[in-house]
Amino acid sequence: MSTPALVLENQPVCNICYKKPQDAVSLPCQHQFCRACIKNHIVNSVEAQKFQGFGCPACQEFVSKPIMAGSRPKEQWAEYLPTVTLSDNKPDLLSSEKDELKCAACKEAGLDNAATLWCQQCNDSYCPDCSASHRNFPATRSHVQVPIAYISPRDKSEEDLATCSQHKDSRVEFYCAACDLLICPSCAFVNHRRCEKVSTIKGATDVAKGDLSTKIKRVRKKSSECQAMLVDSNSRIRELQISRQRTEDNIKGFTDQLMDTISANRDNMLSNISYSFNTEETRLKQTETKLREHIVELEGCEQGMENLLNTNSETKLLANLSKTQRKYNASLEKEIRPEELVPFQMEFEPNTSLLDVLDSSQLGEAVLERETREKQETARRDEKTENNSDEPRDLMKHIKSKAKEKKTTKQKVKFKKSKRSKRRGSEGNPVLPVPITPPPQEPRVDKIKVLQKHKTVSTDVLGDSLKSSASSIIVLFVNGVMTTVVADHNNYSLKSFYVNMGLDRQSKMSMDSKPCHVAKLAAHTVVVTMTRLKRIAVVKVSPGLSLIDRIRTSKYYNCITALAEDRLAVGTTLESSVSIDIIDLEGEILHSICSDPDDQLLFSEPKFMILSPSGNLLVSDRDIPYISCFTQAGKLVFKTGPKQTSDLEGTSGLFCSEDDQIYISDKTNNRILLMQDNGETITTFLTAEQGVEQPQGLFIDDLDQVYICQANSKISIFKEVEIIAPK
Repeated sequence: MSTPALVLENQPVCNICYKKPQDAVSLPCQHQFCRACIKNHIVNSVEAQKFQGFGCPACQEFVSKPIMAGSRPKEQWAEYLPTVTLSDNKPDLLSSEKDELKCAACKEAGLDNAATLWCQQCNDSYCPDCSASHRNFPATRSHVQVPIAYISPRDKSEEDLATCSQHKDSRVEFYCAACDLLICPSCAFVNHRRCEKVSTIKGATDVAKGDLSTKIKRVRKKSSECQAMLVDSNSRIRELQISRQRTEDNIKGFTDQLMDTISANRDNMLSNISYSFNTEETRLKQTETKLREHIVELEGCEQGMENLLNTNSETKLLANLSKTQRKYNASLEKEIRPEELVPFQMEFEPNTSLLDVLDSSQLGEAVLERETREKQETARRDEKTENNSDEPRDLMKHIKSKAKEKKTTKQKVKFKKSKRSKRRGSEGNPVLPVPITPPPQEPRVDKIKVLQKHKTVSTDVLGDSLKSSASSIIVLFVNGVMTTVVADHNNYSLKSFYVNMGLDRQSKMSMDSKPCHVAKLAAHTVVVTMTRLKRIAVVKVSPGLSLIDRIRTSKYYNCITALAEDRLAVGTTLESSVSIDIIDLEGEILHSICSDPDDQLLFSEPKFMILSPSGNLLVSDRDIPYISCFTQAGKLVFKTGPKQTSDLEGTSGLFCSEDDQIYISDKTNNRILLMQDNGETITTFLTAEQGVEQPQGLFIDDLDQVYICQANSKISIFKEVEIIAPK
């Protein structure tokens, strides 16, 4: 008869590390080992590869490689050895009266005896007498029995004691992904021997958890995109309302100069326009409601997968995996296209012949056009520029000129003519149109477009202790306002300048250290590097300035440019090894660029860096007047040499336009240079005669206005104007 002392002596111990097995596995000779220990033994075994097996470290009995391992290398054999469940808890710490187990054999005989021992192979509890009988049977003589105190409540729970559906007396140890079944070793070696996707429960659980984690990230990303679309929807509705007001004002301004005889026609036109806008606004609000419902559905799917991911039961996780997969697929199949959030644009195009013959034509047309976001942004910028112009505009002349332009109408809403337009003469005869004599044409004058200094902005603001020094500049279009952002090195601050309600305004934000360079990260967000600080500031422009975050980095950085909304390219400074690092918004270095794969020198000490439209990096050095262009992987595209930059002592600013034209500030010679054809051709773009004085940072906005930071604390803005060509 077995005694508790004998059972304690027979408690399984790994015969390699002589400790309680961790993630225990069993060999056919019934010796048990840690999975990691037996894996190292198999890898170091000389006969493993030759004889497709290995010797037991305890008894040296030859063990063939697991059948389920197939043709996999010996490093993976340990994953397919049978698992033995052992408790990690100490004796007598987890047992209590409410957790007391009864003897399984006595329970079948109708007795109620407390169990003291646990059979790890049968997963049943026995009293001392039944345990002795259990050990005397030849079939169960080799079974390992341990005290109940050594078994954790998790091992005793019925949830993790799942048995095979084909062999009721066998516990499941494997999972067949092809058949989506939990199976015992017998099923794995016989019924599912041809299935390729058979693994241990632990291995399958790890794969499932990893897959769920990936899907949760995708759902979160999708939810974030929908949230952004929802915010964009609110902005679009406001834009639609502004567009409505603007269109109505144009119509009213036109009709106020017409005779009272067309008032009925005007009312009819306004009614149709109101209906069109109301219909479009209703459609956008319905799309917004769909977005909210989709977000709630995605959040529910995310919560369900998180609950399944955090469950302690591996069998429960695998049992509910298919159901969760269906919910996940259903959530991602629903898609709301961003185009559904873009409203139509309506412009009023009057029939100017009404000014001469009021009764023979309809009032006009309202043009409905659903444009892309880029066209809408350009239209808003053009309108802002026109509104800020100092020249007065005559409404009627503007309407006439707009009517003569080439129409790009995609859809037109026709309005019915007023009954008054069919008015006849006093004798019943129709009113005949009066012939119009065209005005004499003026002689043709040839004109050319040139850049002229349009405006000068001072970067000195109230509270500055020193004369400002702006060496880096960026221009953003924020909430309908053109906003200029500069980094003031001398006053440890970031500044923005804009026009609001016809008045020049500015905003100033103090920095932790001297700001070096500023770059655009998103539509309303910029990033700023700082001297002698391993930080990058993320600032919101609205058009006032407010700090959003500080990115902590492992190096000191100087020049910066944004590759995407989640990746930055930064150049090192004050470091032993010079490099350009690609980092994320957490400050982690994704990869570094030090030299070209062909061992060509790309840069010596980066001073300015920008991103070209093709995605390449353009870098100018601090002391060497060369410009390098290379890919984000570090492959050289081109590099200027002494032939192109013979009279260039150094660059003080760098900018690349959408058509790959590179502009260089030459502070020493008071000029702006233009580089074309991959650095082969360099010409003069602006000179001191045109108003350039010690240029530093420069920027060109979408209206082709050139902004130049100068050493005299001024920003010179150059604009293209038409002048009479010299004869």
